[in-house]
Formats: sequence, C-alpha cells, structure tokens
Amino acid sequence: MALGIEHKFAIQEVIARYALAYSNNEAETFSALFADDGLLEIGWSNVISSRLQGRKAIRDWAADVFKLMPVTRYARLWTSHPVVEGERDKAVATCFYNNLAATGDSLGTGVFRALLRHSKSGWLITQLTAMTDGSREESAAKEAMAVARTRRGAPIA
Repeated sequence: MALGIEHKFAIQEVIARYALAYSNNEAETFSALFADDGLLEIGWSNVISSRLQGRKAIRDWAADVFKLMPVTRYARLWTSHPVVEGERDKAVATCFYNNLAATGDSLGTGVFRALLRHSKSGWLITQLTAMTDGSREESAAKEAMAVARTRRGAPIA
C-alpha cells in the first residue's frame, strides 16, 4: 500500500526539523530524529567520507560540528521540498540542500537521501546520506572564505 498524504506530510516534517535542528545547533534534537541504530553518511562528489552509526555517535558528531558554527557563522541549512516515496512503514525522502553562512556565502550544495521507518513514536531516520556537490577541498575553501569575510567585518546578510 502506497503512503497516504498524512505519512508523506509527517516525513516532510522530519526533514524540515532536521534542517531546523542543524541550523539552530541543537545536537539533541538533531540526533533524536534518527532511529537508535540510525546511520548518518557524509560525502563529497559521490564518495562517502564519514559514517556515524547510532544516535549517540550522531549526537556527539553534531555537538562537535555545532561548536565550530560560530567561527563560520552559519546561518541556515535550506532544503528543497522532498520527494517522498514508500509503502506502509518504510519510506525514502530525497531533496536538495544549500548550507549558507550568515555572510550569504553558500558553503555547499548537494542532495539528502533519507531512509525512514515508521515506529510507535512516528517516523525516524534509519539512514541519511548527505552528498555535497564538489570536493571536500572545495567545501573547505568556501568555509575558509566565509570565515575570512566574517573576520574582516563583512556585512552579515
């Protein structure tokens, strides 16, 4: 049986909460969107560079990343409307993203692909792959430019 509109909406809400928790540097909220055994994969140019297995590992990673946020002054993680497909208690949500610094600089664009499972508490991410366009070096260079602009007092958009 195909997913009903109420399930598709709930899954879209999970993706929106993912972006909001990331943008607000909320490691607990961010990791709570994952199943206990959830997997977060991060990569560049179709090569996975980091794999974090389990809610605790994801929370610890997010807390570490969020400590760096004031340095680059991230503003928001923007996502497109996700395409949601699935049946009964399993689904796949795919969307584009753009990670923006407060300076207005795009720090990276790419694709999120989330596998989700329905549980008693609602929809949880079992696996999310964040694949950034371009290379890791390109992303690092964009972050360095955003830091430099921030430090020399560039206006914040």
